[in-house]
Amino acid sequence: MEVDHEAVAFGGRLWWVDVSCGAVSADPFSDRPELRFVELPEGKERVAPDPRTLCRYRRVGISERRLRYAVVSQCDPLVLRSFALNGDDDWTLEHEVALSPLWTNGGYPWLPMEETPRIGVIDPMNASIMHLTIGNYVVTVDMDTGKVVASVIVSAAHQLGLIMTDGGFFRAFLLSPWLGSSRIPRAGKRDNARNKTLADVLIRSN
Repeated sequence: MEVDHEAVAFGGRLWWVDVSCGAVSADPFSDRPELRFVELPEGKERVAPDPRTLCRYRRVGISERRLRYAVVSQCDPLVLRSFALNGDDDWTLEHEVALSPLWTNGGYPWLPMEETPRIGVIDPMNASIMHLTIGNYVVTVDMDTGKVVASVIVSAAHQLGLIMTDGGFFRAFLLSPWLGSSRIPRAGKRDNARNKTLADVLIRSN
């Protein structure tokens, strides 16, 4: 195995992922940790590609308290699939969506069609939502309805990193509710200072 994916904490275990074949997990707090291997749904690649490239199109993450695996096919037809782990090693296909019709029929013909969409991050709160990147855009797909529900262009300061990264450009974070009302100081002169909540800083209106 070649670990080419950030570690994932799930079910009291740490999971180290090789997207070309599977994941190894262990209890990091056990005095005698036992390794457990789970093969990914599509099995081991017959011809191992560059794992840095493959990691752009295969991701493991947690959503709705279950371990999930998402994959985008790298040739036509472009299909997004999402699986959920049941038990120790059984994966269930939950979503399968053809992407090409979404771009054209959904009013997004300006997306760079020559590029294969990458998996940005698995939504931690809604298992039917997947955030993809294509060119300089982040596109949110609802796999239940088969529709694009949001899109945004990445700021110029981060476009190069988005394009050049081998995978895992985004991270999913769940903030504690109390952070929304926490007061944070404002830099600058004290007489012009005004307390802001974290929500004031994070949420911008157009």
